[in-house]
Amino acid sequence: MAQNVLTDTGFNRPTLAVLVQRIGDRLEAAVGPISRKPDSNTGQFIGSVAEEIAIAYETTEAVWLSRFIESATGFALDAIGEWMGGTARRGRSQTQVNAVVYGDESRPVPAGALASFQNYTFVLTQAVTITRGSLVDGSFNITDPSQASYSARVNGLDYTYTRKAADTASNIAQGLASLINGSPNYSASSNGSLVKMTSENMVEGYSVSLSAGMTWNKIGSPAIFSAVDYGAISVPVGALNNPVSAIAGWTGVNNLVAGSTGSERETDSAYRQRLQNSLGAGEGKATINAIKSALLNDVEGVTLAEVLENDTLFPTAEIDAKSILCIVDGGLEQEIAQKIWDMKAGGISTSGDILVTAYDTSGRPHGVYFSRSGRTPVYIRVKVDKQNPEEGLPANIVSLIESGVANYFATLGLGDDVVIQRIYGYVYANTTGIAKMTITASTDGSSFSANDITIPETGSAQLTSTEVTGV
Repeated sequence: MAQNVLTDTGFNRPTLAVLVQRIGDRLEAAVGPISRKPDSNTGQFIGSVAEEIAIAYETTEAVWLSRFIESATGFALDAIGEWMGGTARRGRSQTQVNAVVYGDESRPVPAGALASFQNYTFVLTQAVTITRGSLVDGSFNITDPSQASYSARVNGLDYTYTRKAADTASNIAQGLASLINGSPNYSASSNGSLVKMTSENMVEGYSVSLSAGMTWNKIGSPAIFSAVDYGAISVPVGALNNPVSAIAGWTGVNNLVAGSTGSERETDSAYRQRLQNSLGAGEGKATINAIKSALLNDVEGVTLAEVLENDTLFPTAEIDAKSILCIVDGGLEQEIAQKIWDMKAGGISTSGDILVTAYDTSGRPHGVYFSRSGRTPVYIRVKVDKQNPEEGLPANIVSLIESGVANYFATLGLGDDVVIQRIYGYVYANTTGIAKMTITASTDGSSFSANDITIPETGSAQLTSTEVTGV
């Protein structure tokens, strides 16, 4: 008798009821009429054999489904990742933060120095020397308003303000700040006799020196801190501001950009989505898919990457002519820029609102542009209205619901709207015991509704919290 389970249409696993019927029919054909009542000896025998065969069919079906990205789980999904070229599942990772350390000129801060945010401790990954030769954020005062001119040499270029007869220290500061603000490297402003300057990308430092009549008030140089603990520690702008280690001359720390949030071990849903995003990466090094895949897989902390291109000679509102625009969330700015430079085609420029230096194989610097997505915070509420009386709720029902919601958000990419009805499927698929529920969403954490949330074309949805009630 030919098998009819694995066919051209897929794997058609027979149900337990069908197996009971088939075994009963065959036994009766061999020995004559039998009792099929569940409590009879023959009924018990048929049921036992059918159950064992059903388990074998279930196992065979699971092996069959483990061949496909959409249905593989656990180790089988890991194996598919390896087969696809070594795209391994991400393990637990630590949050990294581009920060600025402040203090005395030429003051060294050794690797291992500690800073803190709330109850979390962060460690300096590499030794840093605080110096105006690598200034990210700083300020200086006009201390002598009688000089004929005031010059700031910024990254090798002089910005000079010539004093007018009636100028005060405040006038001089304002004029010099305006000149520095016009440089490609810094934003500058004045407050009285004080001039404040911050590098445009807020992570890289440049050399700055001052002429006579001016004195440094604050000097801050770039540093990278890594969380001691693994997992998702979100560090917003300005949060890492407490130097813990007692180091002479080190007076402060701050992060002018948000940290690259760490993570727990990558879930099946997130890993599956990343593998699907990697499809097509083998087309070549400089293709759109290859650049996107490299950003997602090779840069630690990247959670979203999209690459748009303009292959015409005419610029658009977002992309320069003959240019690519990489929109990336997560990851350190320097590592993102370097990966874009390593992967893009020669002669193709980059677009975006963040400029970071990357280096070619000869060590020459190149400016690379990219952008962060406009992230829309999304708050989700799941209210369990009715439980299924035939299924008990698992003890960890809340975490299962939260995981189901997170699994849905893991499928969203750039510009994808939050569709409330689709969340239901992910929650039901991840739980048991729920007969009815209501899911609502909000972008401000207070006004919830069942309406979908529209995400801009260059934006992304960020799951901020999931609140579960009714269980």
